[in-house]
Amino acid sequence: MLQPLRFLLPCLLCFPWSAQALQETWEAGYTKEDATGPHVLGHWSFEKADGLKLNGAVLNAKGRFGSGLESFPGFPVQDKRHAVLVEVKPVKGAFTLEMWIKAKAEFKPELRCYLLDKKYVDHTDYQWQIGEADKAGLRRMFVSLGFGAESRQIYSLPFKLGEEWQHVAFTYDGAGEGKFYRNGVAAGGAKLGGYGVVTPGTKALSIGDRLGSNYGGFPGLIDEVRICDGALSFERVAMQIATTRQVWRRMETAKPIEIVVTNLRREPMTGAKLSVNLGAKDENFIVPDLAAGKSFTAKYALNTALKAAEYVLRARFEDGDYATEQSTTLQIVPRLPPRMPVIMWGGGGSEMARMKDIGFTHFIGLGADYGSLWANRVAGPPAKPEVIAKNRAMLDDALKNGLEVVASLSPSRALEGDPKNLRVDRTGKPYVRQDIAASTPEFAPFFQVVGMSIAKAYGDHPAFTTALIDTEVRDSSQVSFNTVDVEAYKKFAGTDIPAEITTKGGVDWTKLKGFPADRVIADDHPILKYLRWFWTVGDGWNGLHTALHKGVKSSGKVWTFFDPAVRQPSISGAGGGVDVISHWTYTYPDP
Repeated sequence: MLQPLRFLLPCLLCFPWSAQALQETWEAGYTKEDATGPHVLGHWSFEKADGLKLNGAVLNAKGRFGSGLESFPGFPVQDKRHAVLVEVKPVKGAFTLEMWIKAKAEFKPELRCYLLDKKYVDHTDYQWQIGEADKAGLRRMFVSLGFGAESRQIYSLPFKLGEEWQHVAFTYDGAGEGKFYRNGVAAGGAKLGGYGVVTPGTKALSIGDRLGSNYGGFPGLIDEVRICDGALSFERVAMQIATTRQVWRRMETAKPIEIVVTNLRREPMTGAKLSVNLGAKDENFIVPDLAAGKSFTAKYALNTALKAAEYVLRARFEDGDYATEQSTTLQIVPRLPPRMPVIMWGGGGSEMARMKDIGFTHFIGLGADYGSLWANRVAGPPAKPEVIAKNRAMLDDALKNGLEVVASLSPSRALEGDPKNLRVDRTGKPYVRQDIAASTPEFAPFFQVVGMSIAKAYGDHPAFTTALIDTEVRDSSQVSFNTVDVEAYKKFAGTDIPAEITTKGGVDWTKLKGFPADRVIADDHPILKYLRWFWTVGDGWNGLHTALHKGVKSSGKVWTFFDPAVRQPSISGAGGGVDVISHWTYTYPDP
């Protein structure tokens, strides 16, 4: 059977897939652990009336698997209960509701019904309904969840109910996300931002109708009702178009797009087929035999030589009578001509088109979580996965708008909270305007790790082209008498830091005994020697700039710059190994 089109675009971010739950045996019914295991909060097959409180509903021998439960229309046909009342264990986090249903002709388009109800009018537990039919005869399922102070609803996609048996399920992850499934195929859902576990109530569970008036019984048969801990899986396969990009620049070398197919059945899958299409002929992949839970990854080579336009990538998987499709829209944009960078400090989002119109070519839009990188000291994700995904989507938007993105990187922010890392004055006290003792040996490797992490996360994206290295950091730099700095100068000069030195700005010559009348000093004057050493090597920042620069450029294409070019002596080497020394310009009015 052909399954409806389903879209799913996960962000891999170079991290491994999480394990996926195998498919439940909903097609064959539940026995043994699937019916009585510790994860099963309740299971009712309606084979006999033992333990069931029938209230207007009856058992019917023509169930999906043996006998089933038959319910009847409620208000306005008959405001009377048609249900079975049962006890069920409370849900405590993620949970799954499921059953087989078969509607009767009495289910008129203007009627709605209740499949399950444990909440009634309270803001506790859950309630599962099927709404009225629209003009096209389509209905939506919806589940109402109680969160104590309020209730929220999650809706399915529209579907044709019909008078045949079909399996329906709802899963909730305990963190706001609910999903519907119909006959093993995803059928819609939603994410409730800011919501978590439902609030447990004390009511019994009503199957086939509402707990109270206005009653709304399901005009049809119900079988194999099961409620379980955890968000379970009902699909035969999981197929995912895996890419961290949606936009490419024409003629760029693109990494293959991965289509990942996972066998979710509990038995091996053989003879399956996978085809991928981007508007031309299909490219077919041989899917090997897959054991339960195993995956196959097809690598589709994107042709970026296509003309600049939007394209729909479609992947189709077939396994006997089962087929499912996924699609996503990709875009190829024109190449950019050479141009002088005009950088906006900040920006992005809805401002991109306006920035481009004003004349900007770049904007600052990337950063890093320095604290986690300092804790681990190895190249890794520079932010949480959801932040990286958001940033990569922003890079796609920038590429669409012909803009390039700058990462502003200042790793010292993670180090300033520890007093032992700071510059100190001659009394041993940290300066009011804090700055790290940049010559500390373990800092340079950390700065390089930050750069490498940014390069790993974003370096493959052509919209990420530039990195601003330690902006304005020399403003807070100061001569330091931290042990690291004192020993570094002694190793360089063979002597202590001159007693007259108290600030990076130099020494008042009028207070120096025996200062030459012509004010011309020797090249090896102790004060001059120290200050020259400080501004080129001694304050440590040039070395950290170089380490960060090397890390960022491990992606191979990013250029780096340091600012400001002023607020320091006119001496070579400022900025370390960065590509460009820069200074900004203020514009009035502010764009």
